[in-house]
Amino acid sequence: MKKILKDYYMYIVIFLIFLFIGLFVPAGGDDWEISSWYRNEGFLRLICNAIYMWKSFNGRILNNLFDMFLGKYEILWAFSSALVHTLTIFISLKIIKQEKNKNIILLFLLFVLSVSVGIRREIQLHKVGNISYSIPTLLIFYVIYSLLNKNKDYSKKDYYCIGLLSMCSCLWIENLTMAISFFSGSLLLLDYCKTKKINKYKLFSLLGCILGCIILFSSPGFLNRYNTTTEGYTTIEIIKNNFPYVLYSITLELGFIYLIYSFVCIKLLKNKKYLILKLYYILLFTYLLITNLMFSYAGHSPLVSRYYGSISRYFVNYKGILTMLIELSMLASIIIIINVIAKKEDKKMLNLFYFFAVVSVAPMVLSPGHRNLILVIYSLFLIISYLYSKLDIRKEKEKYIKYAIILALLFRLENYHYVLHNAHKVELERLRIMTNFKNNYSEENNDLILPVYDDEIMQNLNSNYYDVAFKKYYFLDENTNIIYKDGFMFKKLNVNKNGIEVLLLEDDTFKYKYSIYKDNKLVYENNSLDNKLNYDFDSKTNYKVKIEIENSIGKVMKKEVDIYYED
Repeated sequence: MKKILKDYYMYIVIFLIFLFIGLFVPAGGDDWEISSWYRNEGFLRLICNAIYMWKSFNGRILNNLFDMFLGKYEILWAFSSALVHTLTIFISLKIIKQEKNKNIILLFLLFVLSVSVGIRREIQLHKVGNISYSIPTLLIFYVIYSLLNKNKDYSKKDYYCIGLLSMCSCLWIENLTMAISFFSGSLLLLDYCKTKKINKYKLFSLLGCILGCIILFSSPGFLNRYNTTTEGYTTIEIIKNNFPYVLYSITLELGFIYLIYSFVCIKLLKNKKYLILKLYYILLFTYLLITNLMFSYAGHSPLVSRYYGSISRYFVNYKGILTMLIELSMLASIIIIINVIAKKEDKKMLNLFYFFAVVSVAPMVLSPGHRNLILVIYSLFLIISYLYSKLDIRKEKEKYIKYAIILALLFRLENYHYVLHNAHKVELERLRIMTNFKNNYSEENNDLILPVYDDEIMQNLNSNYYDVAFKKYYFLDENTNIIYKDGFMFKKLNVNKNGIEVLLLEDDTFKYKYSIYKDNKLVYENNSLDNKLNYDFDSKTNYKVKIEIENSIGKVMKKEVDIYYED
């Protein structure tokens, strides 16, 4: 026990860090919705619901089951979330045989806590996002570790276990399913090309993945869902719109992580002959250092903000050609450095991880979302950790590197503390407001005005889309009108045959931009200072009304509604 604690005590610390985070994550968005649907139902009923959702909504049968179950039991979710994050870090480092290296454990934790705001909100601070993506990521990395482990004494039980685990890892999210199926199939093919024999263990893994793919992609719910998500756009238009954003999300949006990556590569190439590659990493490090520092101080200095704005138009504009070239070079440099630095026996594994990450992120060009990046970022962390392990560092210098990483971790944890403290404070304020509201509720006094969360915390916390779930979750009357105090105090949008009326609950000078679409074509547009717009809607016609509202301090809110009338 003493030896185990000595070797692995850092993982206990990591578990406690993520447990603390989990205990303070507030419910919001999908959390309200999932929990409010099923909070009074037993486990057997949840299984029936998961099967029903597989038939009608999507093919993510395990995802749906665990969303409902852990969304219902919040304390259990906090513990399981912490355990999943900890085990994923452990398995990832075990793949590269660095699970006991203290500096690399700390570095990997720093990477996990240094993700972009979007990834942090969706993967770490969003309960349903965490369940949907973190659990299958752990399963996938464990399957990969098992496949790469060169144990030749497998029993029938081992074959069935790897097949079952592979199948289960494919029943969560589509892009994760594609990635593990690609990895399993590629590994089996490469092994066959080398030995001219079929490895039964890897074959059972691939068969499990194929079965999981059949269950996921052939479900009626999946087919119904994906027939409507891209309606109105061609595939080329969707890719053209989303590709720059996806490219930015996996490169410059993770600027701090790539900064460490470029520094490690410079040190690795110190005594090598690759002059052009070394020069590239020096330029990349300088570029990332300047942009990261300027971004950090842009909010504190008008001068820095002005210069950063000028630079970002050319060098950090994710739709700019120059920026996209830099981003593509960053991705290409990873595969180059792997094949320059890695040992011969490790190159196959790291190259597979690289293309595994590419496959996992490819569907994002059709359906963007930060949660889809989880396999990409863990693969990136694993590759950088491997490269770091190849540095020739003297023992006296290792101590100072450890202190530097711990200092960086403290800054990251302070940021998490700030975000979660604010979330917890607003949540307590919400509960107090709702208690007073319930005590004084009447049909005339049914407006529940709530404070909003900071956008850095989590998605969908201030969305009227989830009003019904919010009422069920907090046991509010169905006639409650929920209003978020976000600078607009939006009450509702009245639309009738003769026009539109926007109702706000505060006095200010607002500018309104009305856009009316008929059969997906713009037929009317108007800028006005009036909250009313007269327009004669045709009977039995589909309209979409979009309204942009700007207040006196320049904050803009967008609302839209679909209209169909019959006389």
